[in-house]
Amino acid sequence: MEETIDRLDSIEKLLMKMQQPAPLPQGTDYITRKQAAELLHCSLVSLHAWAKQGKVKLYHFAGKTYLNKSEVMAAMKPVSYDLKQKGGSK
Repeated sequence: MEETIDRLDSIEKLLMKMQQPAPLPQGTDYITRKQAAELLHCSLVSLHAWAKQGKVKLYHFAGKTYLNKSEVMAAMKPVSYDLKQKGGSK
């Protein structure tokens, strides 16, 4: 009986250890999908589409999804608008 209790204790400790989130790698600034969407002023749907297109890269740690902030910033391209031009391009 005591052997069974010891095994259950070791299983419980293992399960508790597995539930603890893995730490993010040090030296890199990771942000959540929500933070990236706010930074880019876009929806989570757009962010997902850009990830599928390879415009941004997703990282998975402990069952959660993150983005590298510097990679997100590098993926942003400045957009210029010619407000004087009317209609479509010629």
